Amino acid sequence: MKRLLLATSLLAASSATLAGLSDLTVTNVIDVTGKFVKPLEFSLDTGTINFGDVYDGKVIEEFLVSAEVIGTPYETFNMEVSSTNPAVTLPPSGVHEIMEEGVVALQFLVGLNTEGLQEFEDAFISITVNYNSIDETTTGNL
Repeated sequence: MKRLLLATSLLAASSATLAGLSDLTVTNVIDVTGKFVKPLEFSLDTGTINFGDVYDGKVIEEFLVSAEVIGTPYETFNMEVSSTNPAVTLPPSGVHEIMEEGVVALQFLVGLNTEGLQEFEDAFISITVNYNSIDETTTGNL
């Protein structure tokens, strides 16, 4: 019962304190203007990649990979492709623009450089897409 009374008296004290603060005025106002952009969606077709048996010095055919990015029309985004295995050849990173329909189709080659390869370790390929900059926005400190 003592706990209940203590909580009640704290609530009453807090209410009285807030009531005393009702005469405060706001002296600083920050206006924030934003622009909504659609989150980027990314899809990738890797069904064409099949390096088969790999031998040292063998010429490996590169495979065409298709990707699709959906986002806000006319915004630009950066796409970075990386691999945990340097034997995998990948396209360079780059900036791309989303078309009027909000979609951009990308195609790039993925290959395998077996020159001097002694043992092939698993390769994990990462693809990162993010908006490069958003039109009509600026950054700054408040």
